[in-house]
Amino acid sequence: MCGDHPNPVDAYVGGRLRLVRNSKGKTRLDLAKELNISVQLLGEMEGGIKRIPPERIRKLAQIFGIKSSFFFAGIDNLTTKPPIQ
Repeated sequence: MCGDHPNPVDAYVGGRLRLVRNSKGKTRLDLAKELNISVQLLGEMEGGIKRIPPERIRKLAQIFGIKSSFFFAGIDNLTTKPPIQ
């Protein structure tokens, strides 16, 4: 992470987490309890402020009944650097 800005990849993965959590109708509180973490940490992960560790991505995939690759789907199209002019 650079300064006050989340790493674009962390923000993308966190956004995918928020997307699946909302689509499955889970609250932050419910999911935080299942993961045994604080609601604040979950919010930081969804916002890309905190990186989601691989073992937690695996656990999230199990909780939601999805493949771990869901969190990275479309990430190749993410622009992390300005285009070369």
